[in-house]
Amino acid sequence: DFGLRSLVLVLRRAAAGRFAEPKEAEQTIVVRALREVNIGMLTIDDHPLFVGLMHDFFPGGPNVDKVEQPARVEALREATEFFKLDGESIMAVRWAEKLKMLVTTLEHRQCIALVGPTLSGKSTMLECAMRTRVTLGGNKKVVYRMNPKALSPEQLFGMLDPATSDWVEGGFSATWRKACRLALYQDSWLGLD
Repeated sequence: DFGLRSLVLVLRRAAAGRFAEPKEAEQTIVVRALREVNIGMLTIDDHPLFVGLMHDFFPGGPNVDKVEQPARVEALREATEFFKLDGESIMAVRWAEKLKMLVTTLEHRQCIALVGPTLSGKSTMLECAMRTRVTLGGNKKVVYRMNPKALSPEQLFGMLDPATSDWVEGGFSATWRKACRLALYQDSWLGLD
């Protein structure tokens, strides 16, 4: 792809923003697209560097941290209120920021992984993101959950039966196949929890 995959994502995001809000200034749409595509992939240390670069590229332009889509902001607010996660504490604000990053990342990525320690809010984050996506007009969301540590690798992924030389499908591959079959009608999430 010659390193142009990120550029294509930004252009697609900007085009979608232009169609969603045709009266919005082009500079604001481009800044929003750059932010949405890149912020979720940055580390805490890289975020200020990115903001500084954006201010250098767009002097006098919109504030990178304040450029948001009103519909997404409202959907995120409704989802956090539904799960009673709306608060003013530092943890609630940081959690809401991570949720915003997850939702924007899901708009242009096909696969993500939520990784973190036990009781860090991964499952609640997933539920909240699903609710936000449905509010924004997405497909029905279905989560297939399984505990990968409860199954052997053969039970999880499948194996070749030595007696018949037939492939015996595992739980994960069967669930993946089911999710792919219904991909036109619903968004399927595989939770290995």
